[in-house]
Formats: sequence, C-alpha cells, structure tokens
Amino acid sequence: RLLILACSFSLYCASRSDTSSLSDCRSPIRWSIFTSVPPSTGVEIVGSEDRKGTIYHTVRDLRNNNHIKNVTRSSARKLWHYAITQVEAGLPDPKNIQWHGDIAIIDKRQKDEHTWYDLAMRTGDQIRVFFGVTDSGLNDDWLALIEQSD
Repeated sequence: RLLILACSFSLYCASRSDTSSLSDCRSPIRWSIFTSVPPSTGVEIVGSEDRKGTIYHTVRDLRNNNHIKNVTRSSARKLWHYAITQVEAGLPDPKNIQWHGDIAIIDKRQKDEHTWYDLAMRTGDQIRVFFGVTDSGLNDDWLALIEQSD
C-alpha cells in the first residue's frame, strides 16, 4: 500500500503494509519528498521524435491531462505552437535556472490584462517545463513563487 499525507510537502512511505500509524514507518522504508504538483493550465511537451526531418511532438494539455500525439510546428496553433517553438529552440540549462526548492519561473509574458508563465519543476533527475500557465492554474506553492518574484 501507499500512505499519502497531504501538506505543503507531500510525503509518502513506499512498501508500507500497515498504514495505521506514520510513526511506525521505519527502515528499510524509503521516504521521498515532493514539493509541488504541476499547474492545472497550460501545456507540457512530453515527447518529441524526428521523422524524416520533421519533428513530431506529444503535447500534454494540463487542463485535462490529455496527450495529443503527432503535433508539428506547422500543425500547431497558438499556445501549442509557442511551446513547440520554445522546445525546438532549446530549453534553458538547468544550472542557469533560478530554483526555489524544486520549482522555478522561466519566463513571464503579459498582454493587456493577461499574464502567462513558463514554469519548471524538478522531480528527481527529471525537469518538466510547463508553458502558458495562467494564474488560475497555480496552487499555493506556485502562487507563492510568483508573488516572491514580483
């Protein structure tokens, strides 16, 4: 079973057979800490493949978690096109990102009264980048980071 406690830092205790008390969870149990969850608006490019000179991407829509396959720069519109263009141009070096724990703001764009963020999140050795995130898709961890950066 998996014991999950919800708090600002989500902890889980893997391979736990008896979940009656967290204090009973001892070695050889492994503990992992996750500091945030992905935003719930925007998109993430989750895969890319070069086929005969054309790069095909898999785009994850963060609103509904749908994966859309075989999206190219020429077939994409608006936000998807922006995200694909950013990925194809090359993402920033993780060493040059200003991390706040395991989350970061890569870019902020404004037009009229609308604001969009490009955000990064580390989960272990993996870095995930989210494009076109709006304020409505941010949880408390992300909102605190945005407020801190303003």
